[in-house]
Amino acid sequence: MRESLLYRIHSYGMDPKIAPLKLYEEVFTSKYKMVRIWKVLDVAERYEPPRVPGHPGEYAPALKSILEKKRDFKLAF
Repeated sequence: MRESLLYRIHSYGMDPKIAPLKLYEEVFTSKYKMVRIWKVLDVAERYEPPRVPGHPGEYAPALKSILEKKRDFKLAF
């Protein structure tokens, strides 16, 4: 559990065994540490979703049979 991100963010600064977080910066901590806000560092400016070679912008062929069975939701009002 000590290796989990949630535990490390929660316990950083209170437990001396927790190593510094490389990809997160603590930007706000309330008086009694009930609220802590973290900034994520080194975020890509633009995310490109993975593409299937030869089919830009389409789902993988293996998903075609599953997507053909889908049903659209209708609005209740």
